[in-house]
Amino acid sequence: MSASNIVENFAVTSICYSPDGERLATAGYSTTELNIWQLGQNPQKIATLDLADTQNPVNSISWSQDYLSAIANTAQEIFIFDQQFNKVKTLTKGISREILVNQFNHNGRELLVATRRPLNQSLKKQGLTAVPDIVIYTTPNWNSQAFESGFYIFGASWLSDLVVVAGNDRANEHQFSVEVFNPATGQQHKISLGAPADEARLAVFKDKHKIGVTFKVNNDSDGTFESHFYVLHYNKDTGNFQVLHSATLSSPDQFVNVAFTTDYTILDTYINGQSRAESLDALGNIQHEKTFQYPTTYGLATYDVITAIAVANEVIFI
Repeated sequence: MSASNIVENFAVTSICYSPDGERLATAGYSTTELNIWQLGQNPQKIATLDLADTQNPVNSISWSQDYLSAIANTAQEIFIFDQQFNKVKTLTKGISREILVNQFNHNGRELLVATRRPLNQSLKKQGLTAVPDIVIYTTPNWNSQAFESGFYIFGASWLSDLVVVAGNDRANEHQFSVEVFNPATGQQHKISLGAPADEARLAVFKDKHKIGVTFKVNNDSDGTFESHFYVLHYNKDTGNFQVLHSATLSSPDQFVNVAFTTDYTILDTYINGQSRAESLDALGNIQHEKTFQYPTTYGLATYDVITAIAVANEVIFI
């Protein structure tokens, strides 16, 4: 646990806890550095991983017992480091588009990678109608298996041995939806939540089979938008979804991001011109909230009951 904030020299947009919760990785859109911090009463920077050769800032980090992985914005590569922070692998097989997210599963044996699907006109030029946009790598040989989600993906995550995808469903008039599929069997279940989204965030609490999403729907006619928030429960046995709670905000107010601790749903919001973090109980009621002086910058991570949230160039622990 850290009692002191971390102060960086860049706006922090990506953060990730180590599996034991004792270290934190930080990165941002304005830098190609990835910093490793030892947490405590006075956090200490213990390593800097320079990805300058990618010419792209880091925007997704994942950490397992054996590896740390990072992707660099539009670079079509995934960089793998060992626990001594030596670069041991660069993954490119099966990836030909912008990478959105990478995440190790609960035992660290598989790495999930989600990519941005090309526009339809780009596919037509190549004579294609569908392309894989999910790749799963298996350690330690890094063999890969590719899947086509049928979504315009905004986020993806593991739910134990299942994969959760959030995005606009191309088979259902591009409605914003959440899908859970089994890579081993191909079985899939999905739920539609609203109109096509322009951006979205996804979080999963595997211990309770909870799924959290925030998504924004733009109104192109007048420049306004609606921001939506859902917490779902997924029944692995029946494949059914249950909406536990939901809410909607109108511009300029917005749900920015979502995460789970062992006790609460953490909701990063921008309301009445201020950024704040809300801790919601199982019924969706606010139990705690913290307001920040500056806007949050998307970085959000949890470990046990602790939340780390990026606010400009700081990581604040609550």
